[in-house]
Amino acid sequence: MTKTNDERTRAGLILTVLLGVALAFLPLGPAFATWGDGHDVMGSGEASRYWYFAEGTTRDGFDTYLCLQNPGEENAVVDIDYYSGDGQSETKTGISLSPQSRFTIAVHEDDLGIGRHNNPHGDVSIKVTSTNGEPIISERSMYFVYGSRAAIILTAVGDVNLGGDMNPVLG
Repeated sequence: MTKTNDERTRAGLILTVLLGVALAFLPLGPAFATWGDGHDVMGSGEASRYWYFAEGTTRDGFDTYLCLQNPGEENAVVDIDYYSGDGQSETKTGISLSPQSRFTIAVHEDDLGIGRHNNPHGDVSIKVTSTNGEPIISERSMYFVYGSRAAIILTAVGDVNLGGDMNPVLG
């Protein structure tokens, strides 16, 4: 039996919520949206002080979100480093995450993101750091329209193993 996108989305939502409750620290992902196509990933099995994301974009037609979750019992304080394809970087500091909470940042908006840019500045990699040592979980979701198709979702769980001060865009 072939399932429709709506049926897959509902099934994914139920599974994600059940796993999120059972394991407490799995991100809920973008399963709440019903879109025409896309993919999702299994949430992280661990929390970390550092998360790295390569190859995001804030160009026209792309909405990029950074989802942060604090599974712990203590407040987490987070800094976000944005590394753009034009060699510039920008840091947002002191973002507070309450215990057992989730917070979403629209990377394509100016406030805690970098804003919309239709040039190499909009090609962005991200480093998320918990500055007070409280482990967190992070994922990045990008929504975009491809040709005449409906919006597509791509979700990535960050990498926790890059280490050091490497710029994920420039190397």
